[in-house]
Amino acid sequence: MNALSLPTPWLNGKPLRLLILEDEPADAELIIRAIEGACFPGSCRVINKLADLKRELKTHSWDMVLSDFYLEGFTAYDVLDYLGRSAQPTPVILITGSLGEEAAVACVKAGIKDYVLKDNLNRLPGVIWAVWQDHLAAVQQQLQLHQTTITNQILRGMQGKIDLDDVLQTTVDLLHAALQLSRCIFFMPSREGTFPMRASCVSHQTANGQLLIGAHCPLLEYYHRQYPDQIVVAVDDLSRETDPQVLQSHHTYQVRSFILVKLVHQGRPLGGLCLHQCDRQRSWSVGEVELLKDLAAYYSLAIYQAQLFRRLQEQVRREQLLHHLSQALNSQLTPESILQATADCVGEYFQVDQVAITATVAPGQILVREWRLDQDRPAWQEVTAALGGLAELLQDPTLPHFCFLKLKRGSAAVILRVPIIIQGEWIGYLFLLSRQPEHRFGPEDIRLLERLVSQLVVALTDLRNRQILEQLVQERTRELQAASQAKSDFLSIVSHELRTPLTGILGFSRLLEKQIFGPLNPKQLQYVENILSCSDHLLDLINDLLDLSKIEAGQEELCLTLVVVRECCEACFLPMREKAAAKGLSLNLFIDPQVSTCRADRRRLQQILANLIGNGVKFTDRGSVTLRVEKQPGWIYFHVQDTGIGIAAADYPRLFQPFSQIDQGANRHYEGTGLGLSLSMHLACLHGGTITVESSLGQGSCFTLHLPDL
Repeated sequence: MNALSLPTPWLNGKPLRLLILEDEPADAELIIRAIEGACFPGSCRVINKLADLKRELKTHSWDMVLSDFYLEGFTAYDVLDYLGRSAQPTPVILITGSLGEEAAVACVKAGIKDYVLKDNLNRLPGVIWAVWQDHLAAVQQQLQLHQTTITNQILRGMQGKIDLDDVLQTTVDLLHAALQLSRCIFFMPSREGTFPMRASCVSHQTANGQLLIGAHCPLLEYYHRQYPDQIVVAVDDLSRETDPQVLQSHHTYQVRSFILVKLVHQGRPLGGLCLHQCDRQRSWSVGEVELLKDLAAYYSLAIYQAQLFRRLQEQVRREQLLHHLSQALNSQLTPESILQATADCVGEYFQVDQVAITATVAPGQILVREWRLDQDRPAWQEVTAALGGLAELLQDPTLPHFCFLKLKRGSAAVILRVPIIIQGEWIGYLFLLSRQPEHRFGPEDIRLLERLVSQLVVALTDLRNRQILEQLVQERTRELQAASQAKSDFLSIVSHELRTPLTGILGFSRLLEKQIFGPLNPKQLQYVENILSCSDHLLDLINDLLDLSKIEAGQEELCLTLVVVRECCEACFLPMREKAAAKGLSLNLFIDPQVSTCRADRRRLQQILANLIGNGVKFTDRGSVTLRVEKQPGWIYFHVQDTGIGIAAADYPRLFQPFSQIDQGANRHYEGTGLGLSLSMHLACLHGGTITVESSLGQGSCFTLHLPDL
């Protein structure tokens, strides 16, 4: 075998590697001289056995084969057949001296690119040039077709991908298969900046690929710094590099050839694709580099859209979390339950190892509530106890959000804390503990936690205000109850004290009216009658006050019996007939035939009806006062209707208030205490009923007593 180096640049500066199959050394020498005379750049190697051809094609890459037709034990057809079955598309030029033109043409038809007769070797350089140009054009066309096929496959595979993890996994899987790689890895930039990037996705075809998740790539960092402006950086042979970091990666990960594809959208780094070839040294073609440049733009846009979609999803999740926590806090009535609801929501959302909330909710009362991903893990009190002096540092407001601490058994952890502040006072902290030291919380996480803490503060403040308000209400209620009791006691005592002398006044006045001890002159008799009238009015007032004070004090008890309705109603009319006749009013009674009896306290029922009928007579100057009784399902209605002055709708709320009268002031036309309707309403409620009114000014009024039909 012989070799020759031809250093002169030619064929666009690419040196040709020519393999010569010739068993005659003299002919081989002539062939080499013909090539050398044309100043071909490159190298030649002469072999004469088929086994040597097979070995050379396996161990080296050759651009062209120059073969004699007849060789020892094989022919140019055997060479052509073997090359057709090999992975290298190597063109063959036939160089023959004994083969005629006709046979040479037959070889060309079989697949040999061209032929040169040995007696005309001066044609050889031109034939090599022409064959090589045709070969480059064919390879370029085939490469373009292959790249188009790969691009179409990748685009079809990426269609409809929105989820970021799905986009990344599809990306590395498609590139691995299309370029027949050993590994394809996507590296995600850190939250703080571009580096260190860590592997977030590895092609499924990669052996033990999951072991690489989370690792960083020194090759990516090195070549990104060396070639900051290049989108694609291709390295054919890592063993030739001199950087110790690169060589270490070359040996550690057994990477022989490497490509870095930078993914950038609008100047923002999205990550990096690393393509490893480990089984062989690989010369990355210009077409492969151009293909990756084209795909980089597409992948960058796809990943950017997927990241945008993920951010929108995370925003929706954050808003759902805030809404869920708001609902949970609104339903809690104690500080303990409020803190626990917050810890549960934060833990379930962030899925860290532990969430703890410490808060001073009252002087000397510190509450601790926590959520744990694994219930077998130690409680927060045990964790802080294991930290020793560092536990006090966690309460230091001057520390930053993040703390990196050593836990039991030397394990490291990251703790994120957010202060809980109410009206400028630090009352506690929200802690998130992750036992993965590389865990990071981004600015969005911090802002979300601060919003969650603000909801917690609002809930605690509202609870504190509610408790203060409830305490004030209870104190005020007790004061009002005491005042009401004192008023009732006063009215009862005063009423009893007034009734005793009033009874004497009434008794002596009646004796004088009967003139038992001698006749009275007309003036004296008039005065006695006035004394009796005023005393009766005062006695009614005292009785009403006593009844009202009993009812308000809860001391009034009804004696329910079966009452004959007609008898009760007629008894109510008797005291009113004289007054009605004096005013020219007619009293009417209509009772539904279905109503015969009702269950009530007879004395109190007569008192209610007498008050309503008496008011009708008092406020009616002409016309009539009618009592109409009817029965409805479950109820008996007593309607007292008059044709009097009527009541304005605006005055309805004052009707049943004690000591309240519509006709107020010093010039009022109608006498009364303002207790009758209030007392009647209370008595009706004691029966389980009520009193309603329908009226309009100048059109009369209708008061209705509703009694349950028991």
